[in-house]
Amino acid sequence: MPGAVIYLPLETGKESERLDVLLKKSQKLQKEIDLAQSKLNNPGFTQKAPEKLIAGEREKLKKFTEMLLELETQISQIKVDQ
Repeated sequence: MPGAVIYLPLETGKESERLDVLLKKSQKLQKEIDLAQSKLNNPGFTQKAPEKLIAGEREKLKKFTEMLLELETQISQIKVDQ
């Protein structure tokens, strides 16, 4: 998902469906964030894993966090428009 930005078209009368999709996507992203944070907070992982793998987890965490913030912005906008 490098550089991925999630945008869903807004269709009249479909705001609640779009909101449901965005909420589900945000839940999945939060799980990915939690998993990456768990790995990075585990001394056993950070002491034994190759630096390349640790860097990959840090990059995933950064990317997923950015994507989640974008989704939260979209969710907030839908809620304001409703």
